[in-house]
Amino acid sequence: MPAQQPSTSEADSRQKATLFCPHCGHESDVTGDWTVQTEHGRQIFDCPVCYTTITERLLEAPLTASSD
Repeated sequence: MPAQQPSTSEADSRQKATLFCPHCGHESDVTGDWTVQTEHGRQIFDCPVCYTTITERLLEAPLTASSD
């Protein structure tokens, strides 16, 4: 059975920064209800429903001024 695709109006109403949990189907904006932990210079996004890790993102290093 093919995977269901969201209707055009449903897809258009979602923000681009929506994350989806492949395990339980939970979805939320990237700044939504995900459990976010910072470890070793990475942000780790876990699903608040089933605790599956959704994505890991590198933290950007802060810009520092050089002393001349």
